[in-house]
Amino acid sequence: MKQIRHLAVYIFITSAMLLAQNTSDTLYCTEVEVESMEEYQEMLDFGCSLGCAIGWDFDVSSYLEPQGDNTYGPENLGDCDFSTAWIEGEEGYGISESIIISFDMPEEMENLNFDGIDFINGYAKSATAWEHNSRVKTFKVWLNETFQFYIRLLDTAWPQQATFYPDHTIYLNPGDIVYLDIVDVYEGRKYEDTAITEMNLYGAH
Repeated sequence: MKQIRHLAVYIFITSAMLLAQNTSDTLYCTEVEVESMEEYQEMLDFGCSLGCAIGWDFDVSSYLEPQGDNTYGPENLGDCDFSTAWIEGEEGYGISESIIISFDMPEEMENLNFDGIDFINGYAKSATAWEHNSRVKTFKVWLNETFQFYIRLLDTAWPQQATFYPDHTIYLNPGDIVYLDIVDVYEGRKYEDTAITEMNLYGAH
């Protein structure tokens, strides 16, 4: 009986430790404090981001083929156009599909701080498009081959931000690549296709 009790206590403690570890490895998005989408658009147009120091390029592991005049490639992630979106192109909900971020860093630049990401989650072209398509619930973030943390997104079309600073700041060096892997989704009412409308990166201040 004592052995069983000891085993139960061990399992409880181990589970609690794992839960605490998983919680500490997860960053939770918060809504961006703007009065309107027009105000947020002005922030993107005139505000300062990681783009003040360097540029970046988005690539993806897959994307949905064009339908009529609508395209769904990685270029839509950074075009500041809320009527376009990246939509993954695999069967199902796109679990394990990736957004791949490379950086335009000169060789002499080292340890540049990457402090956070703004997202517009889902296909924000319209209320119907947003509801019908799936949205990202959780990203797993990697710097090159090293796991960094998870990002839990809100299920909203309103702009939201994941803040890495200060405890989870990523320090970039020339040649570094950041990967965001889809781990979980909010399911769409009609389509399995998972979408992200916009992303903007912050840091270097």
